[in-house]
Amino acid sequence: MSDATLAVPLRLNGLGKPGQRIDVLIVSVICVLGLLWGISATALAHDLGMRVIAAIFTIAFAGGLFAISFAGSKGNLAIDEAVYLDGVIKAGVIAASFWGIVGMLVGVIIASQLAFPDFLYFKEFGFLNFGRLRPIHTSGVIFAFGGNVLIATSFYVVQRTSRARLFGGLLGSFVFWGYNLVIVTAATGYILGVTSGQEYAEPNWVVDIWLTIVWVAYLVVFLGTLWKRKEPHIYVANWFYLAFIVTIAILHLVNNLAVPTSPWSSKAY
Repeated sequence: MSDATLAVPLRLNGLGKPGQRIDVLIVSVICVLGLLWGISATALAHDLGMRVIAAIFTIAFAGGLFAISFAGSKGNLAIDEAVYLDGVIKAGVIAASFWGIVGMLVGVIIASQLAFPDFLYFKEFGFLNFGRLRPIHTSGVIFAFGGNVLIATSFYVVQRTSRARLFGGLLGSFVFWGYNLVIVTAATGYILGVTSGQEYAEPNWVVDIWLTIVWVAYLVVFLGTLWKRKEPHIYVANWFYLAFIVTIAILHLVNNLAVPTSPWSSKAY
C-alpha cells in the first residue's frame, strides 16, 4: 500500500533525526515496561481475570517489540515527509468494519436471549450470559467501531487539511494498535466478569490506565500535526476532532478514577 504524495514536500521530521528517533525510543520503552509488568502480573495475579488480561498485554507488548525490531532491520521505520501516512488509516477502516460486524452480531445474540432466555445459557459458567455479552455489544458498537472510525478519519482529515504528514512517526501506529488492545482486553474482562461496574465505562483499572497512555499519544499526534501544518488556516473539522479528544480525556480521567487493591488484582474502588 503506497501512501498518497503531498502536494508540497515537507521539511520537518516527525520526531528527531534518522538514527535519533525519539518516537521509536518512546514506544519501545513503553513496550518494555508493559512487558515486564505483564509477565509479573501473569505470574502473581490474584484472580483469573487479571491473569488472562495480563497475559494478553504480555503477548501484545512482546509482539510490539518484535515488530519494531523487525521493521528496523528491514529499514521500514524511515520517515518520508513527502508522503501522507495512510497505512494506519487503512488499518483503522479495516478494524472499524471488523468490530462493527462483531458488535452487531453480539447484539443479535443478546436480542435472541431476550426472546429465548435459555439461548446460550449454561449453568456451569456465565461467559455467554446476557449480562456479560451486553457490554460487549454496546462497547463494540460505540467504542470499538465508533472509536476506530473517529481515529482513522481524524488522521485522514488532519493530514489533508494541514498538508502535513502525521506527526510523531511511529506514534500514529502506536495509537491504532494501542487502542485496539484496549478493545480486546476490555472485552475479555467483560466475558470473565471483570469490570468496574459503571455503565459505558466498564473496563477495569489496568485497561483504564492503558487507555490513558494511548489517548495522550493520540493528542500529541493530532496537535503535533496541526503544529507543523503547511496550511495557514486550521480547518473547523480539526477543532471538532480536537474537542472530541479533549472531552473524552476529561470524561475518562474523572469518571474512571479508582484505587486498585493490589497491582496484581483486578479489583479497584
